[in-house]
Amino acid sequence: MNTQPTRFRGATPILLLVGLVILAAGSVLVYQGMTAPQESGAPTPDRTYALAPADVPDPDLDRPDTNERTQTPDGTMPDDSVTIPAIGARASLVSLGFTGDGTLDLPTEVDQASHWDGSAPIDAADGSILVAGHVDDAQQGAGALYDLHAVQPGDAIYLTKNGVETRWKVVALQSVVKEQLPDRVFSGESGPRELHLVTCGGPIVTDANGNGTYLENVIATAVPF
Repeated sequence: MNTQPTRFRGATPILLLVGLVILAAGSVLVYQGMTAPQESGAPTPDRTYALAPADVPDPDLDRPDTNERTQTPDGTMPDDSVTIPAIGARASLVSLGFTGDGTLDLPTEVDQASHWDGSAPIDAADGSILVAGHVDDAQQGAGALYDLHAVQPGDAIYLTKNGVETRWKVVALQSVVKEQLPDRVFSGESGPRELHLVTCGGPIVTDANGNGTYLENVIATAVPF
């Protein structure tokens, strides 16, 4: 499995953008900014899975042999952040909504991620939370969610917001073409209690405007434990 950051040479420096686009035909997570497609892309899962939460054991936070997949090295989770110890990922969260053209406004820094402001409250009993981030950037390198494709069932995720810390375990991982981004990631206060993390993946292709775009979205779903 290749976990090294993909570098894009020749990308225009100011046009790199990832967005969640709501279209009449469905929901799409879009990468833009390449003046032409390159001979590279971003990683996708070697295997996908969708498991019943009851079939995935809760992370055992007291077992030293599982600490690398369940706990951060320093044991801290800063406020307004998402942390995935198994892949060494941590991103500060910025609460953002949709822009005027229907895309999810994302931070310009790849070590940050958007916490969709239409998500259910972090301490709610029901509803979903959506966190989305850049997979990489031509100048900044790999994003915080670059290795999202490598999470395994039962990996722990820590999400903190407004002084509230929540714990989640991974139960599903999939890769879909952007036009097939599931509606459930936008379910907000309705539906089951889930955390959805989304980034781009797959090869780079040319869109209708001649720009480079990642073909796929990588989606990890987690439930509380």
